[in-house]
Amino acid sequence: MRKALLILAVAVLVATPLAAWYWRDTSQAEVEQLAKLLDWKPGRTVAEVGAGKGKMTVAAAELVGPSGQVLSTELDPNRLADIKARATERRLTNVIVIKAGEADTNLPPECCDAIFIRVPSLHPSG
Repeated sequence: MRKALLILAVAVLVATPLAAWYWRDTSQAEVEQLAKLLDWKPGRTVAEVGAGKGKMTVAAAELVGPSGQVLSTELDPNRLADIKARATERRLTNVIVIKAGEADTNLPPECCDAIFIRVPSLHPSG
């Protein structure tokens, strides 16, 4: 019994920070920095590869405006639904959701002014 409680305590200690990292909101400063680097402005077409739940896709879509487009790729069908729901909730008509392949983004050739992939930091502040 004592060993089981120890294992449970360790699991909670490991899982809690991972869950907090996974569910955290994308910081506005991060969005602004990426937008500046990739020149997200009205009328641009950008793509996010591996968009997850679509937080960055939505941020990009709001910055490129209705005259721009954001192509958002993801492997997981549940995440594709998340992206569509998030875009619909924000009334964004400039988001195109694309089912990615394991070895291909399925983005059209020469589709975009900028393409990005967000690799989350494992550092507690990032």
